[in-house]
Amino acid sequence: MAQDLNWFEYKKNPGGGLEIYYTTEDNHLIGNIRHPQEYVYSTDGGESWNELCPSIRFDRNLFIEDDRGLFYTDWKSIYKLDLETGDCTQLYTQAFGNGISHFSYREDNTFWILNRDIVRFGVFNTPIDTLDLEGKANRNKRLHYQVGFPTYITYQTDFQGPYFLRTVSDDFTALGPETQLPPSVENVYHYDKGRMYSSNGYSDDAGLTWTTYNLPVAESEILKISFRGSGIYFITDQALYYSNDAGNFFQAQDHDFDLIGNISLNIGVDYISISTRNCDENLLASSVDKGQTWVEQETDLGSPFVYAVAANTKEDVVVSSCGLQYWTSENSQWQNGNPEQYFSFGDQIEALPNDDIFLANFDGFCLSSDGGENWECEDVSVIEFITGVR
Repeated sequence: MAQDLNWFEYKKNPGGGLEIYYTTEDNHLIGNIRHPQEYVYSTDGGESWNELCPSIRFDRNLFIEDDRGLFYTDWKSIYKLDLETGDCTQLYTQAFGNGISHFSYREDNTFWILNRDIVRFGVFNTPIDTLDLEGKANRNKRLHYQVGFPTYITYQTDFQGPYFLRTVSDDFTALGPETQLPPSVENVYHYDKGRMYSSNGYSDDAGLTWTTYNLPVAESEILKISFRGSGIYFITDQALYYSNDAGNFFQAQDHDFDLIGNISLNIGVDYISISTRNCDENLLASSVDKGQTWVEQETDLGSPFVYAVAANTKEDVVVSSCGLQYWTSENSQWQNGNPEQYFSFGDQIEALPNDDIFLANFDGFCLSSDGGENWECEDVSVIEFITGVR
């Protein structure tokens, strides 16, 4: 039957942009296309992309890398990633427990896994022993580990509360006292060679005392902060800033980017990438000279997407993506028809029996009798909508 219908191609793709999740030591990129939800990697600085391990759902913060390779957890298993082939080899899977919040891969080939407690696993997924976190580490838990330096865990006890730090003994027998961390932009904390970094200072004694950076701007102006080794990078509306001396002095490089939406700042080896993802214009740019020059790549890699579609018998079509667009047989092109005060993601759109188009969300509902060009809207509560409007 479908071959007998008229089809109107929807080419808009405002939300299919690419967000960079991780930059490796070899400056390979791992990213996510929002719609469709797809994870991809690039080994040529973003010129070309390939799908990465389609069975795995990736997260921004769960990669670790050392001289043995690149590793990742999807909360149930731990994988080794090969970004030359796009393959993922499962090294460990957890058949029980509360999921993997973070992990470290030790030189003796054991895993230290952070969930409600810290569990040490050996070969064949066999737990060796457990350190009790006393039910305190409830959110955003992370293990910080480097060979030859103390092991830390950072965590929140509740959704809006402060972050805390504790040390873990090398022999896995004891936890240090709980130390509250100072606030940090986007709750980012970085560990390098025994030093813990926040967005405003660093600590060499497990968070007991802090040395404050000489920030050239107010901390509230920082849009995104990132670290690589002992390097501190952050970006504002006007400039990219970089320090290689623990925040005593920051170099600045102005930029011309319009940084709106979801911003990602990833640091490689002499390589910086910036990506933004929003409903207007996405950005993917890279620099190898600390932001003096930038190369921009194509970002709309995904397929056209919509949250909802409605079509009536008159061949009027209305779609909801990052806005409302409509098609009528009279104009034969896509146009914007957005009652902005009512529009939000996840709208419900339906064609009614009289060919009116019905739009509803939590704030109200709207009707259009001309295929989406004009709308009449009413304020109703979500309860009224659920119980009676249909």
